[in-house]
Amino acid sequence: MANIKKAFQVRALEGTHTRKVFDYELIKNAKGKEVRQRTETDVEVDNGWMVFFPNGSSIHVTTMAEMQRLGFADSNGRVYGAALVDMESGEVVGKSEDLDVDFEAKSNAVTSKSRAKKAFRDAELGVG
Repeated sequence: MANIKKAFQVRALEGTHTRKVFDYELIKNAKGKEVRQRTETDVEVDNGWMVFFPNGSSIHVTTMAEMQRLGFADSNGRVYGAALVDMESGEVVGKSEDLDVDFEAKSNAVTSKSRAKKAFRDAELGVG
């Protein structure tokens, strides 16, 4: 039996957060030598999107331009539906509307399992 899964799943994250943006400019110091001066500004940005993959990994994408560059959205800002892929052969076998799998739950389970393994290993070694 073929192992068919969505190639990816995209979830929009609600809200905004503050990000520091650094800017550098050349100025002359007291000795007349050119030096760079750094200024930092707080900028409010959208939280962006989480993209989940069937192996349990995920990435955080912050801008629509980056979503388009990575191939998760079109030029109008619409997020693509993922293709169904046979995980054994790598062939595209259909559209994502045919199957609904929640990778986020699987990703969280993998992370929790990894943390549990690390905690057990650390306990055996007497670390932490």
